[in-house]
Parts: sequence; structure tokens; C-alpha cells
Amino acid sequence: MSKEQTSTACGRVCASRGAGVSLLFLFAMSSAASSADKAKPNILVLMSEAHRVDVVAALGDGRVRTPNVDRLVKSGTILTNTYCMGSAQDGVRAASRARQLTGRSLYRIKDSAKDSDSWSRRFAAAGYLTYFTGIWSDGGKALHRIFQDGGTIFLPGMGNGPTQTVHDIIGDGILRERRATGRPASHQVADEVVSLLGKMVRERPFLCFVALPTPADHRVGGPQSPVNLKRDLSPAPANFLPQHPFDNGGLRGSDKRQLPIPHAESTVRGVLADYYSRIAYLDQQVGRILTVLEEHGQGGNTIVLSSSDHGLAVRGHGQKNLYEHSMRVPLIIAGPVLSAARHNPAQSYLIDLFPSLAELVGVTAPLGNEGMSFAAVLQGSSHVHRPLIGTAFCHVQRAISDGQW
Repeated sequence: MSKEQTSTACGRVCASRGAGVSLLFLFAMSSAASSADKAKPNILVLMSEAHRVDVVAALGDGRVRTPNVDRLVKSGTILTNTYCMGSAQDGVRAASRARQLTGRSLYRIKDSAKDSDSWSRRFAAAGYLTYFTGIWSDGGKALHRIFQDGGTIFLPGMGNGPTQTVHDIIGDGILRERRATGRPASHQVADEVVSLLGKMVRERPFLCFVALPTPADHRVGGPQSPVNLKRDLSPAPANFLPQHPFDNGGLRGSDKRQLPIPHAESTVRGVLADYYSRIAYLDQQVGRILTVLEEHGQGGNTIVLSSSDHGLAVRGHGQKNLYEHSMRVPLIIAGPVLSAARHNPAQSYLIDLFPSLAELVGVTAPLGNEGMSFAAVLQGSSHVHRPLIGTAFCHVQRAISDGQW
């Protein structure tokens, strides 16, 4: 049976027997596995939402506890100048992730990957089992075309209340409403990954894309958070001002969480404390996933990539300006054949993530890909990737960086 036939057969079984059987079926298809497939490393992508690059303890931020992400920092390579390209519309999450999955640049793709070839489909053609869990932003229209399977999928966006429903892919593009979560979304997504890894049969390598809604979800954090930081431990930023000194074209927008203007320093400190607590909560979920990965013997054969779709400005969701805290994101990659505890200042875009992973494991690029592999950077043979980085917000802001200015 060819790989395309296998994928089609899987879809039919998913549709007729449900997601639980789908999962077991996918990971037990030993007849489709080859020795070459078995030799390839697994890939686990942990993609958080609105995570600033500077809020990681191992990278020098003493305000927050991130022991599990710190483990990845110590065992992997950290690219300290990775950027989201920005956004052509008010929101950036959907566009950023669509660009990652297709390798298409800003203005050459909108907020959905449904009409484009994708990296996950190319990994599937190369023998990988592809799985998605977390937030998906286009109503599920493209999800079944991009990933073979998936569960605990939040549509259309973030949420953590007991009435929030999650979905599974059950084949032929059908998403089944599954249940109310009853717990924060990121915890529910981590539960899904833990269950997935527990059922894994090592016959074929997997590519699992985990779209965590934290720390963006403001309903995880604050006084009700499982991890809460004292507000007096969160000083205002060194560049604090009650309001932006000029109109940058993005001072107003659809973000309903903007702080009153002018900002009170005490309010900003409180928002930062809540944000740090959400980062710590995210770190707990990352720790659960990494622990189970190791317990099932997959830690030494899995490339783990941890990053975010964009950063955050304290006044709102972060996509209304092009400052470093909004556009620069953490990027940590750990796994087989990669050096430990290496910090590299090479500039890169988020659309370069999958080209780099693909070069490491021998996967060809999808049609229209504009991403550039930084595998040479990961392997220590280069400290330069993209000499210039450009970012944009709608039709009102542009920025360019050469790494120094």
C-alpha cells in the first residue's frame, strides 16, 4: 500500500469508527513502515501563544519560574533573534501559524493554509504520522487537509471555561464535538499529548504540532491561577510610559484587553504579574509532556522545538506594534545530533522552522515555500542566517533589522 493509499484508508477508518480507534490505527500501521522511516527522529513542536523572548528564566529573566523550558535551553540550541513577520490584519496568531505550516511569507498568504501546500503534508509523504492538538483558527476548514489526525482541538479560539468544547478529527474533514473541557485549555492540550505518547507504537516517526493557548489566554493566571506570582515582584518595565509618545497607527484596535490610557504603573505591574504566572503555568504543561516523552523512551529520538507565534505588549495582545517584545520570540531546539546549551544570534523568521527540521530529517519542501533552513546554524557551522529581517503591521508600520540596529 502506498503512503497516499494509507492516508486515505486511515481517513475512512477514522470516519467510520471514531477518533479513539483512529489514534490506535494510525500508530499501529506497521505494514506501511519501512526501516528508513523507523530511523527518522520524531518531531514535537510546542508552539505557545504571545510568549515574549525575554520571559524565560534560563535566558536571564529572574522574574519567572520556567524549570522545564530551562531543561530544553540547557540541552539544545537557542536562536536568540527569531521573529514573527507581523500581520496584514488586526490579529496575528492565525496568520503567523499559517505561514509556519506553509512556508509562505507575509502578503503571500492570508490567515489560513487551506489553499496551500503544507509542510505537514510533506512530512506525511516522507513517512511521518502527523498529528495536531490545540487552537486552530479557520473553523477547521483546512485542518484535515494538513494533518492526518488530531484531538482536543479548540475552535475558533482560546478559552478555558467548563462550557468550552473540543473537537477531534474523525476523517474526511469531519470534526466531532467531543466534550466540555472543565479545565484550562493548555492543561487539556497537554493531557492530549500525554495520552498520545502513551499510546504510541514505534513503527513510524511522528510529527506532533501542539498549539498551546498560553500565555495569551488571560483567563489562566491572576488570583485563580494554579501558579501565581506576587504583584510586588513585578516592577514596571524600564521603558514604562503612561502612554505611547506618538500615534504609531496601532494605538486602537479590536483588542478588548487594552489597558486604560494613560496607564497607571500599578496596573501595568499587575498585568505583568499575571503574565508571568501564565508563563509559569505553561511551563508546568511543557514539563508534563517532556516527562512522558522520556518515560516512554522517546526522549533520545525526538527533536523538540519550543517557540511562539508572536510576542506581547503589555497594553494588549501585542500585534499592534513592531517593537522587540511583540515581534521577537523564543526559539529553542533540542534533540538528536544537535549541540547542547548553544546560544546563536543568527536572525531568522518563524517560516524558517520547518525548512530547518526538514533538512535535518530529509523532507522536501512544499510548493511555494519561502522559508530558509538554518540547519547549518543548529549544527554550529554558521552564525549568520538572514542578514536582514523585515516586519510589518497592516498598512501603517514597517521595521527592518540588521541584527545591530
